[in-house]
Amino acid sequence: MLASREEFGRLLDIVISMHDLTPQRWNTYEPIKRMFDFDDVVTVMDAYNLTFLWKRKKPDLLGCVFGDKNLYGKRQHALISIEADGRIDAIRLFDFIVSVSQGFGLHFSYIHQPCMAEIEVGKANGTMIGLMPGRKDLALGLSSHALRRYIPNLYWLTVFGKPYVELFGRESLLSSPVFRVSELETGCIALQLTPDIHDIHADYDAFDELRRQVKGHLNSNAFFQPNMRLRHRYDVPDFGLTG
Repeated sequence: MLASREEFGRLLDIVISMHDLTPQRWNTYEPIKRMFDFDDVVTVMDAYNLTFLWKRKKPDLLGCVFGDKNLYGKRQHALISIEADGRIDAIRLFDFIVSVSQGFGLHFSYIHQPCMAEIEVGKANGTMIGLMPGRKDLALGLSSHALRRYIPNLYWLTVFGKPYVELFGRESLLSSPVFRVSELETGCIALQLTPDIHDIHADYDAFDELRRQVKGHLNSNAFFQPNMRLRHRYDVPDFGLTG
């Protein structure tokens, strides 16, 4: 996924089609200073070499795309990451995930608004970097390396692709005790834990307890557990990432 110029071009079409996600500046490395010209998308596509970074203001957004090969040429999950401020509606981000699922397929995706109470477990599972420089927001990230070991956490909205549907079972996912379960046309299944993403901060204890119950319903041993030894073997699916 996202291994070629053509595939990246299709992703760029999806990004551009969503007005509040479109780039204002872009680059393939830091700093992100090149002005994005909608009349010259070919230049952006020609520059793509498994990496694309973009940002915009009002609403504030930072986006990253990494293709499906690492620095050593080995297969990994392609990664699309978007950090956005509260002016971008969470359901709008879900629309983006649905479009990516339809265009490329996906194994795992999520929407979350991390809070201070999650820092320690986030650092332990390798997803929480801490405070972003010059900002008050927490930085949350996910790697292909982590998914090969465990699911780091269950998020406010988590989308499970085919490997996880096979791991947990379709009926188990569809019967999850959450606010909303959505089965996409692609076969992916999305679990939305509560009605509003701000519920995480409004009552974190209640949110975390619900999250614990859902993990137990699906399979607790598929999710990172901070009390387990470092080499604990979790239940993970076969992603088919070879070569």
